[in-house]
Amino acid sequence: MKKIIGTLLLILIFGPLSACSKTPNKISPLSVGYMDGSTVKLSENISFLLDNPNKVCIIFPYDFAVKVYYEQKGVSREIKNTMDYSPKGDIILDAKGGAFSSQVLTVKLDLTNDKLSGPTNFVARISGHICRTHESFNQEIPFTVIP
Repeated sequence: MKKIIGTLLLILIFGPLSACSKTPNKISPLSVGYMDGSTVKLSENISFLLDNPNKVCIIFPYDFAVKVYYEQKGVSREIKNTMDYSPKGDIILDAKGGAFSSQVLTVKLDLTNDKLSGPTNFVARISGHICRTHESFNQEIPFTVIP
């Protein structure tokens, strides 16, 4: 009987504490909104509104570790992002409903050495990690550039 009561007490005391520290197994992608649409002209910046729908926060470096790519004639090419981000500290997207669960990311493409013959599909890849677990978080955001 004492063992049963002791076990119940441990469950009552430590059960709720362990539930607070668990991270959901399934992390959903960020919700992405396009500030001025998903198609931009060659010389324009593109801005994304990123919203965290998860129950955990996500940490990104100051520039979201963004890498931009496009594919033309079967060849993938990385494009330099010339946006200057400030401040240089980490960006924490709060869990869903938090005061800072949304953030705007603007990308400035350096296409001076690239010739686009028509509308071209691009992908911005962002990378960060989940709070507490440090599990990697990566997401691709598609957009189109027109000459």
